[in-house]
Amino acid sequence: MILGLIASLVLPSANDLGFLVEPYLQIGNQAEVKDLTLVWHDRPNRPVPVVEYRQGLGQWQKAKSTSQAVATAKVQPFEIFSARLSGLTPGSRFQYRLITQGVEVFSYWGFTPPAKSQSQRFAVIGDCGGASLGQAGVAYYASKEKPHYLVIPGDIVYDDGTVRDYRARFFPFYQRGVPSQRRGGNLLHFAPTIGVLGNHDIGSRNLDRDPDGLAYFYTFFQPLNGWSGATEPAATGSQINVQAFKSAAGANYPVMANFWTRIGDVHWVMVDVNHYVNLREEGLRSWIKDALARGQDAKWRIVMLHHPPFHSSPRHAEAKQSRLLMEIFEDAKVDLVIAGHVHNYQRNFPISVGDKRGARAEVLNRDDWTLDKSFDGKTNTKPQGIITIVNGAGGARLYDPQLADQPNQWKPFTTVYKAVFSFGIVDVTPQRLSYRQIDQNGELLDEWAITR
Repeated sequence: MILGLIASLVLPSANDLGFLVEPYLQIGNQAEVKDLTLVWHDRPNRPVPVVEYRQGLGQWQKAKSTSQAVATAKVQPFEIFSARLSGLTPGSRFQYRLITQGVEVFSYWGFTPPAKSQSQRFAVIGDCGGASLGQAGVAYYASKEKPHYLVIPGDIVYDDGTVRDYRARFFPFYQRGVPSQRRGGNLLHFAPTIGVLGNHDIGSRNLDRDPDGLAYFYTFFQPLNGWSGATEPAATGSQINVQAFKSAAGANYPVMANFWTRIGDVHWVMVDVNHYVNLREEGLRSWIKDALARGQDAKWRIVMLHHPPFHSSPRHAEAKQSRLLMEIFEDAKVDLVIAGHVHNYQRNFPISVGDKRGARAEVLNRDDWTLDKSFDGKTNTKPQGIITIVNGAGGARLYDPQLADQPNQWKPFTTVYKAVFSFGIVDVTPQRLSYRQIDQNGELLDEWAITR
């Protein structure tokens, strides 16, 4: 009885051990990713765990944590904690744990960012936060592939990008203690996640309607090297609601709408192409050019955005604004453009700007682009042009599945069209980028490669 009394005084209760959001890994605000940031959400005024991490059987190191309060209406106040994990050996595994009042309350392992010349694997899951069985299956099989990191080309969560949406439709599917095809996977515990804004992620810019909207800007910890002239997405509403959001987002808003980062041999540029963005704005175009130029020594250059420049679906057929950037991408020798928005998987032939350089929007909107139809990614792995893919089948309701078996209805640039829940796995070496699209049952849908 005495021992039980002592335990009740010293050890945290089961309720104390729970997090609002379990720990997840982020790349932090580094332009070149070498360290990682561990993030978790909790209620105010609770004991703050000690964060420790190590590689192999080495000595545990402590990481200092900081917190940011979030006090928006419609959700109870909470805190977002973060701890930087530095000094990690590139391209390997590490362990981390959180200890509260002497009790280990959470532990897991993660991947460290790969260095230049090291092989790497990343997953691509777009339009994912739909709270569906398809999302669960995709999350489960993507976790089994053990990627070093995960990229999400927008529409991270439905319907409006609020804190409530993230807690109900995003985190639970990627933080399963016991992964299963019907419940989801554990990606966020071991793979740093990188996201770009989709239209649903900015669905609640009216903070009087949804004070916890625009939660992307304090959920993700990403580089703050975006276009300094950005003023969108504009947060509207009463002064008290807008100020509560800005206090939570801090320096992330609005600059984190665009950013670039380097992970080993891959140089990434993330661009917000939502409807409020003027893609002819010279300041933004100059920033994109500069962001791409910073990766000219990288083996691979990839752009991620939400609205695809090319696709064959009737849904969102009007969304062609990204074509305004193809000239910039071609000049910078971009290898791959990853998009979402359209809820299926499509791969296009390599595309060149050709005689559309400097053309008006009505010319760019025509589908008569220069194509390299000799590229198949198997016998010919050296594309003449930029490969663009749509990867929007991560969990939201699928679009236009009837077209999958009607190639005569596809646009001339589309070579693969799959309307099933699925995700991409990309394996990268200095000389080869290999891509696989895998469905919610673990079956291969498409496979191709680019070689130097």
